[in-house]
Amino acid sequence: MKSTIRLLSILLVVQIVAALFSFSSDEELAVFTSETPLSEVTLQEVDAITITVQQGDEEENRELRLAKKEGKWLLPDYYNFPAARDKVDALQSDLLSIKIPYPAGSTEQAAKQFEVGEDNFKTRVTLLQGEKPLEEIYLGSSPAFKKVYARKSNSDTSYALAYNAVELQGKERSWIDRTYLELQPEEVAQIVFSDVTLNRDPASGDIVIEGITEQEQPKKDEIGKLFQEALKVSYLDVLGTEAEEGYNLTTPAFQYTVKTTDEREQTFAFGKPEEETHYVLQVSGEPYFFKVSGFQAEKMKDVTRNSLIEETPEEEEEVAEESASSETVDTE
Repeated sequence: MKSTIRLLSILLVVQIVAALFSFSSDEELAVFTSETPLSEVTLQEVDAITITVQQGDEEENRELRLAKKEGKWLLPDYYNFPAARDKVDALQSDLLSIKIPYPAGSTEQAAKQFEVGEDNFKTRVTLLQGEKPLEEIYLGSSPAFKKVYARKSNSDTSYALAYNAVELQGKERSWIDRTYLELQPEEVAQIVFSDVTLNRDPASGDIVIEGITEQEQPKKDEIGKLFQEALKVSYLDVLGTEAEEGYNLTTPAFQYTVKTTDEREQTFAFGKPEEETHYVLQVSGEPYFFKVSGFQAEKMKDVTRNSLIEETPEEEEEVAEESASSETVDTE
């Protein structure tokens, strides 16, 4: 009888423990549902962002700073150049707003193991309002491809997030706005090169060579490409706001002027530094100097009116006659 009571007592204890464990687990899981974002702070509340990358024991940490001015994100340590809006937006959508999974660890030892500790981290993201930190997130080692361990400074809990932390580890040039110089075709009325002028028909959107005759056949594909390249100049880097003699912009290698539909004008002047393959671009009305690849610049540099017009049958016939005449003279 005593043994039966003892057995029943043990079973009762086991059931109570199991019930408590089940309740505790359900409650804990409810806290970490996929509806909870990593951070409650949004970039609308933030004035500045610092991204600190640990370089190793013998090197100083590398810090990148973003600052918001009049609603626009700038790189204050990189000539105050505008930051790429899509990269800043991705910081919000892909990291701050990511739904947290079940915790990977909740101890100081786990944080050390995952490299999300206060002193041993891979990357630290700090969100500030003025000089006051609103949020600090540590990113550490990677448990799998495009995943990273993360921990907030005000919590001991670590998570394995589906996030590619490499996106945050680039230097300032990887954050610059690559669309800064772009103009939309509908904004443009005319582009004037040294040897040819292109006009855009506002009704049809067609690009036509100024002064072209009925006998001349335009190379429409080439003209369209040239028009687009002139409006969407891509650059390798921003060189600063101070002119240097070596840029050779006093006498540019070539230039062209864009006239907009609201009668503004911008001149794009390309200087060629000696013994370099790249060009330096200065745009009128802009404070910056840009490094442009020689391949892109020279496609516009070498353009002529004749290169945009097909040879007419009459011209081809004249060329053939001149060739035949030359061969006759040589034979004699």
